[in-house]
Amino acid sequence: MLNDVPKVEIPENKIISIEQQEINDSVITSAKLFDQVKSTILPKLTTLDFTESKIKLEDLNDLLKLDAFAMLNEIVLTNNKLGNDFTRELASYKHLNNLSILKLNSNLLDDNGIENLINCGFKATLTQLDLSDNTIGKEGVNNLSRCKFPSLTYLNLTNNNIGNEGMGFLLKCGFKKITKLYLSKNNIGGEGIECLSQCGFDSLTHLDLSHNKIDDKGVSFLSKIDFKTIIVLDLSNNMIKNEGVDFLSKIKFESLTNLYLKGNMIEEKALKDLLTIDCFKSLSQLKLEIETMLKEKSIEFFRIGLDFHNKGKLKEAEESYIKSIEFDPKNDAAHYNLGYLLQSQGKEKEAEECYRKAIELNPKNDTAHNNLGNLLKNQGKEKEAEECYRKAKLFGK
Repeated sequence: MLNDVPKVEIPENKIISIEQQEINDSVITSAKLFDQVKSTILPKLTTLDFTESKIKLEDLNDLLKLDAFAMLNEIVLTNNKLGNDFTRELASYKHLNNLSILKLNSNLLDDNGIENLINCGFKATLTQLDLSDNTIGKEGVNNLSRCKFPSLTYLNLTNNNIGNEGMGFLLKCGFKKITKLYLSKNNIGGEGIECLSQCGFDSLTHLDLSHNKIDDKGVSFLSKIDFKTIIVLDLSNNMIKNEGVDFLSKIKFESLTNLYLKGNMIEEKALKDLLTIDCFKSLSQLKLEIETMLKEKSIEFFRIGLDFHNKGKLKEAEESYIKSIEFDPKNDAAHYNLGYLLQSQGKEKEAEECYRKAIELNPKNDTAHNNLGNLLKNQGKEKEAEECYRKAKLFGK
């Protein structure tokens, strides 16, 4: 509960943050006392942060219409569900002509809400605009193109519904200075990426296209973009297959540090081949991500194999264990289970190899030591078998 707004001291960075507070009428009563400090405090204010404050629309408008906010540089209104009426009021405040950063994510804005910004007074100064988690469609992007923010470098449209047609309007925006563009979760497919490739971005460093419907054809259009400046490219959770990786390998990345591909339909070999290409093999993030993806697939096939094994479907179980090992040769559990299966079929030599590999990967695998001991004992190698039993007992504690 905030009851002391007039007593707030402006810190050196000149920020007032009112986050995750429920603002009621008592604050508005206090806000009327701003007249006492309007000539000293408010003109110094550069950032106003009302993140998740549940502030009422009329109360916020009463604040922002004060001419004393002329130096305001940043407004953060994340998750307040203010609706389209707020952007209409915001655009009418011509004294906010120094505004550089505007965060309106999660505010129930639709295409009409963006149209309201066309005549705003901060067109020339706005550099960062966050419109994520709203319900903006293709017409909203068209309205955005009519706003013509010439200085915009950051645009976040994550989790809207702009689609391929909306990407066509993005082409009209003329945001030549954009460095960071976030378009995740927007139902964008290949046609949308074709439009993106024609936008002429020459300073782009961060591009997020995750959780869309981009396929191999879409990636082929990406290869037409000048990616010399790109640092981070997120293509995770799309519909990319092996051919898409081939297109990626032909892009001339010069500054890339992070490439995200998780959640696509790319086969093991194509992923591994990607790491042999000069501009990708030095990416520690990509290497770690691919290793994680392969381990996850290995675990998936291991569990499938275990299910087949328990049902007595030994052929299917063996194939699944082998597939698990192909994805992650260091999966000691898969080597052990394959050995156990082979031993039950009388294939003792092959089983021994599997047990030894499982032990090499995990020296504390007590069951592998025990079963290897059984095999060696059957071969008359009593001394070696005893050593295996000793280790099984040691690690089985």
